[in-house]
Amino acid sequence: MLTPRLHPEIIHHLGYPVQTYRVVTKDGYILTLFHMPNDGSRNPHAKKHPVYLQHGLVATCNNFLALQKDSLAFVLWDAGYDVWLGNYRGTYPSEEHVNLTTRDEKFWETSMDDVALIDLPAIFHTILAHSKPDSKIIYIGHSLGTTFALMYASELPDEAKTIIKMFVLLCPAYTLKNMISPYKVFAPFGNWVVDTVRDLRLDRIVSEAQELARLTAPCMESPPLMRLCMQLYNLFYGPKADFGPEIVPVYFRQLPGGTSIQILNHAADLVLGNFRKYNYPPQVNRQKYGSSKAPFLDVSRIEVSTYIVYSTQDWATPEAVSIFSHLFKPLYVRM
Repeated sequence: MLTPRLHPEIIHHLGYPVQTYRVVTKDGYILTLFHMPNDGSRNPHAKKHPVYLQHGLVATCNNFLALQKDSLAFVLWDAGYDVWLGNYRGTYPSEEHVNLTTRDEKFWETSMDDVALIDLPAIFHTILAHSKPDSKIIYIGHSLGTTFALMYASELPDEAKTIIKMFVLLCPAYTLKNMISPYKVFAPFGNWVVDTVRDLRLDRIVSEAQELARLTAPCMESPPLMRLCMQLYNLFYGPKADFGPEIVPVYFRQLPGGTSIQILNHAADLVLGNFRKYNYPPQVNRQKYGSSKAPFLDVSRIEVSTYIVYSTQDWATPEAVSIFSHLFKPLYVRM
């Protein structure tokens, strides 16, 4: 089985500075946060505001490093920005907890709500504690990383407008009702899958990166298998997510990055057109929310300047982006 190359090794190898932080959340998860400091000592064009990069589903911050110096993290650093790379709970860089291990079922009882409303604030406060006075964060998210930003700013609009300078949403995933990926057919069965996984005590097997990597290890065995795996990858991200042959091995050394079955189910709820908190069974919803269904989130509450960037090749269709962009007032929409 392939071992993913560690993120600091990639950054050091290319000659960039890097620091590693362990961020402890209020519910005990230990998140790994990487910092590429840019105080001007090596770059006279250093900018005031730090940039935070948030990866999407079943990935890690390697997504922003895998193309060597052409990667977004390095391009931003070269442009003078202080760069921070996050890894949300359950991904292989963030598989620790103060009391639990990945072998505990409770470790995996976590949803997108926890990432957006617990992980992100903890990360943001760490960034600001190590930034220049009066700094605000530029948040760049990809795919589900955009969903976390929208959830955070919808639920905590006052905090968001105070500490976030702008959101840059790459391939935004608000709801994915218009998604045309074949995977859409599985979305209605999300709750059944979660219940089955729990009943069979398979939470770790379907969530932990080391276990999931067994599925992608064959992708490296021959060029035909690489092409097949790339086609399966494209079914999820878009029909023409085209990578050169030299890049495919890099991606399949780091994918999948691990995530909880609840986060996968929460993402499936987006495909059903629901931008809301995690939808538990009705009896649990009543205990947590006071109603039989999870409450919806209101993006019109967001007061942070927002840029939307999307491609016509994304499975999240331009029509979906248009509907989403009219719900609030982003500064800029670019195809």
